[in-house]
Amino acid sequence: MKKLLVAGAVICISWVGTAQAQKEIPSDVYPSFSDIPLPLSQGLMGSQYPEKYVSQILEVIRQTARDNANLTADDIKTIKEKADNDRRRRQVQEIIAYDSNFDGNITRDEIVGVLSSSPGRGNEQFIGNQASRIMDADIDKDGVITTEEMSTIRDKKDHYSSYRYRNDPSSFLELDPDGDGKLTIAELTGLAEKAFRTVDVDADGILSRKEMEAIQETSRQYRDLAERLSPSCTLPKPQADEKIVFIGVYEGKSVSTMSVAGQEEETNVIPLQIDKGDERLYIVTSAVTPIIWQLKGDTNRVARIVLAGGSTQKDKDNNDRRSINVGVTGVSKDKVTFSSAQDCGLAPGYEQEGAKKKLTLDILTKLLGRSPDLYFSQYGVTGVHIFGDRINSDISAAIEESQKQAPPGFEKNSWKKHIRFMPGGLIDLKGQEIISDAKAVPYEVLPKWAGIAKLAHEGAIVPDGSGSSTVIVTRPGQDSLTIEGIENIRLHEAATTRVEFDMGRKLKIVKDIPYYPSGLTGGYSAHFIIGKGVTPPKGSAGHSDVILEETGEKISGPGMRR
Repeated sequence: MKKLLVAGAVICISWVGTAQAQKEIPSDVYPSFSDIPLPLSQGLMGSQYPEKYVSQILEVIRQTARDNANLTADDIKTIKEKADNDRRRRQVQEIIAYDSNFDGNITRDEIVGVLSSSPGRGNEQFIGNQASRIMDADIDKDGVITTEEMSTIRDKKDHYSSYRYRNDPSSFLELDPDGDGKLTIAELTGLAEKAFRTVDVDADGILSRKEMEAIQETSRQYRDLAERLSPSCTLPKPQADEKIVFIGVYEGKSVSTMSVAGQEEETNVIPLQIDKGDERLYIVTSAVTPIIWQLKGDTNRVARIVLAGGSTQKDKDNNDRRSINVGVTGVSKDKVTFSSAQDCGLAPGYEQEGAKKKLTLDILTKLLGRSPDLYFSQYGVTGVHIFGDRINSDISAAIEESQKQAPPGFEKNSWKKHIRFMPGGLIDLKGQEIISDAKAVPYEVLPKWAGIAKLAHEGAIVPDGSGSSTVIVTRPGQDSLTIEGIENIRLHEAATTRVEFDMGRKLKIVKDIPYYPSGLTGGYSAHFIIGKGVTPPKGSAGHSDVILEETGEKISGPGMRR
């Protein structure tokens, strides 16, 4: 068990809420199942009778509190210290076995020696991998694991490894009704009885099959939360007068002239238009790929913006820590919070399907204390628009229309390929202040086919003469017919409604360029020939084939190791 602090989130079970919405809510029950704190709702699983349920809930205090009657923060601290000491003991026991000369220090040679002499030792590669894993304990990387390093906890996320999530004492202490920092037996008994009465809809003192099925669904969703949320994820709490806006995407549909993920990774841009209004906004964004959010309009409304994203590179200026490869323009640095989408469980925030969206909403409620006022999710988006009372992507059409013509300095046919998949085209952010966790740098070679269009205009890339065109023929009343390998074709005008020519993807690099355009995967891939005397670019060609003209050798392509 690795992710545990999830108390206080809400899970909606519709049949209970509906049944109670039809009558006045008694004061001795929660308004609905969704209002039962998760530590209490999880404990209901398997407890058909109230006596058994309350007894199991009280075990958290009976087994944890020093006086067996009152759970306090000091009790939690003691539990954490014991769990950490147990982990240190296990770490030392595992590593000390490789101290072959009993001097209290362990080297890689000692580890390899012990592994090599062990029964069923495996091959040389396996032994090397095992030795590398154990040497991770060498914190200062001086080649020696000391006793102090053996006992140093390296993963801070697993304080409660010896506790199941339903028995996490911290989550129960958060339920303290009077806020005096102490949860008593009487207080927890009252909370547990209230929870049982809430799910016992027919008030007969026994949970029916239908009532138990609702509890089982809650338990499943609780486990999902436990797996998705890391204790390391903490977000600033929104103020009562701030409107919470969530925007979840996988990627943007415009490429950027600036990168927050280095020269070899693609960075997208998503314009975010904010209409004028009186309400202050607390915006939470989540993206899977590197993104720069370009804020426009009434940006003074933004009180806080959380940038949740992935990590594609280590930031060398910050001791090789993993950076969040997301940025923003249009707001001041003091309003920006960076967060790992993975640790905060928000990476699937672009999902629009019911159950996955529901889980994202539950996580946001846990992290922020209440659910979002406005919610937007989409796999890929060109632009997002925040109105006073709604949010949508209506600005996308105007952005895409403005990008149909190739800008100056870009070859038009390659540009058409670019906007076929990236209709937002290219957004120039040079000269704008980009607030980002990783350093924002100008691209030396632009991503995707925007980069190819630029290089083609500059004469560094030319079409390969051996390529063939594709003709798409559409006849009235018939499906489209594709004829490959024909460069010139004459068709009877009455029999043809549409003919389109595709230039193909075979390109020759005839001048030295610093990098391949990033993002050339899947349908964006090309077929490169490196001309004679040309140095192959740095970086990755993605799924593109790369062949040396001089030797015919294939040096890159799908299935080949970089």
